[in-house]
Amino acid sequence: DPYIRSRHRARKRLVEALFQNRVLRQATAIHYTSDVEREISQPFDGGAPARIVPLGVDLSGFDSLPPAERFYQICPETRGRRVILFLSRLHFKKGLDLLIPAFARLAAEDPSLHLVIAGPDDGMLDQCKAWTRRDGVPDRVSFPGMLRGEDKLAAFAAASAFSLPSYSENFGIAVVEAMAAGLPVVISDQVNIWREVQAGGGALVVRCDEQKLTMALATVLRDSALAGDMARKARDTVQRLYRWDNVAVALEAMYEDVAAERSGVPAAAAA
Repeated sequence: DPYIRSRHRARKRLVEALFQNRVLRQATAIHYTSDVEREISQPFDGGAPARIVPLGVDLSGFDSLPPAERFYQICPETRGRRVILFLSRLHFKKGLDLLIPAFARLAAEDPSLHLVIAGPDDGMLDQCKAWTRRDGVPDRVSFPGMLRGEDKLAAFAAASAFSLPSYSENFGIAVVEAMAAGLPVVISDQVNIWREVQAGGGALVVRCDEQKLTMALATVLRDSALAGDMARKARDTVQRLYRWDNVAVALEAMYEDVAAERSGVPAAAAA
């Protein structure tokens, strides 16, 4: 990804020279998880053939989410509020510098809104808290840390919408999980599965722009019919594209083809 590749370029150039370029040149194929990932990576991939198979998501538990009350025990300040959920590590690339001021704009007009930024700190927690103070919403943003298992599912149950406005995201498992939970999602066009989820109708996709993000979130939160339709389409998209039983079949076929190509024996003959 050019956005990430440009950071710490000297160190990465050394890694490329030592082994990475050689590995890429010698690869029988490169496995990408989305069309966008393939497109932005191809200038640097050494010319190896591309195979595209998405990541799979374990959907057990998503058909019957735990009660939102479980999450209210973790974040009691969210009880009775309409929650916008962010679920990812707190890192510079995740677009929290866009999400917090966008939320503050919406919160100024709607006292029922609350933002939950859930995930492990990767160097941005203090900065995020400073942004909430700057924008006048420190009491309307919660940082519960990393949520796992039933606690994570309960957060989805308590939320009205999900947002991940990343500057770079090779896939976005949390996006797919939010869609599986029946949430309308608002993401940036730097989340590499944006085309697939937008085509399915379960997501609004915006540029990495604070005003665009604010408008998209406002659209979802103010139009309950649209949000409900997006939620239904989000579930359908996940079932069609990201179920592990479907993805596993595609992965198995990919590895069979690549192994056969490497050995020079056609996959059909090898079978």
